[in-house]
Amino acid sequence: MLLPLLVIFGCVGLSRNATLRPHSGHLGGEAVTNQVCAYSVGASGAYGVCAHLPRHDADFRDKECAAIAALGATTVRFGISWRGMQKSPDAPLDFSKLDAIVAEAESHGLTILPILYWPPKWAQPVYEHLDEYAAFIEAVVEHYGERFPAIELWNEPNLKGFWGEEPDPAKYALVLKAGYEAAKGMRPSGRVSDPTRLKAAFPTVFSGGTAGVPLDYIRKVYEAGGGPFFDALAITAAFGLGKPLGARAVVGMAVVFTGCLLVPLDSFSDFRPLRYVNRDFGCVLLVALGTTGYTLCDSQAQRVMVAAANAAGIAVSKPMVSLSYYFFRDVPLCAALWTAVLCGRETRSEAAELWRRRSWMPLAAGCCSTMTYALVLMAMNFATNVAYVQAFRQIGLVFGLLEGVLILRERCRAPKLAGIAFILVGLAVSVL
Repeated sequence: MLLPLLVIFGCVGLSRNATLRPHSGHLGGEAVTNQVCAYSVGASGAYGVCAHLPRHDADFRDKECAAIAALGATTVRFGISWRGMQKSPDAPLDFSKLDAIVAEAESHGLTILPILYWPPKWAQPVYEHLDEYAAFIEAVVEHYGERFPAIELWNEPNLKGFWGEEPDPAKYALVLKAGYEAAKGMRPSGRVSDPTRLKAAFPTVFSGGTAGVPLDYIRKVYEAGGGPFFDALAITAAFGLGKPLGARAVVGMAVVFTGCLLVPLDSFSDFRPLRYVNRDFGCVLLVALGTTGYTLCDSQAQRVMVAAANAAGIAVSKPMVSLSYYFFRDVPLCAALWTAVLCGRETRSEAAELWRRRSWMPLAAGCCSTMTYALVLMAMNFATNVAYVQAFRQIGLVFGLLEGVLILRERCRAPKLAGIAFILVGLAVSVL
């Protein structure tokens, strides 16, 4: 119960770097026939790491590339800032810093998957400067040639923070088309300029990795004509938590976590790091991992359900999505558990004894627990980040402690009071 916050903080960073690619299937009735090239799953290896090398100095980059290679990964994905390479429309592209980074990565046997975005101010909004963007893409591809066997056109274009304004699938489709034609040498100034407008075999062009799986956004990109202009579909944040947490929310959740550590103590002197190095604490960690894991899965599953309903033109309320998911998840689970109880001799006898005694308290407790989680599922559909839901579940500690003191007459020691105060203050700070 005490560690879900700590685990979820780690997931905030890890999940943002997950990339799923490529895609083949149907969206909105239109066939997706983009083929997967050898780059994705063949000779160049199936695994890579998203590590933003340009943000660090050479020594750090060298260590990071060595660590990535030691993992067995063969590809490193990072963003390339157009604005950092061309200060003015008339200035040439400066490849010096990028050349050094690419050489460092290649010295460790790594292939680069560049994310080409961040236009300079004079080229914003980018959909009104398609020629300039295409020239940038074309220059990068021609400069590195087959050293860049694949490129990614933008990063998370379905988020305002990366797109630069309210996301618009139709406008992104324009950018996708311009970038694809430039990368494949299909422009008159490109590598392939014959009248048939044949396209070059390389590089493989990934669409900009979307945050989460926004089926409605992707469908609208297809409807706007963007379907033919990428070879593979990129998805980032496979288990997205939602909008990034602000600094105040992170601080507030850290305060909540501190309160959770104080609650079990009888005195402040009992707070010692070695107190938590034991088998019992390992079991608590395992429970926390499970709690955080199924919270992420449940949140993502509901998002997919909502997106699928929207893509199919079905109007459905978020509470109804939560209740439907709850029903289809918990009914089979309850059936499986009851089957296990009835199949065991001892458990079957215990269940029969409870029935004879008309002892309804275990059943009532189970019903209350499952109904409570139905409310948690609903909350996931209204929170901007699932971490808020995980944090506010700790409010149950406060009510549990108060009931213990008022009903069971437990002693309310100073660490418990301090823990309650930390939890309440942390939750208040998180939502301010």
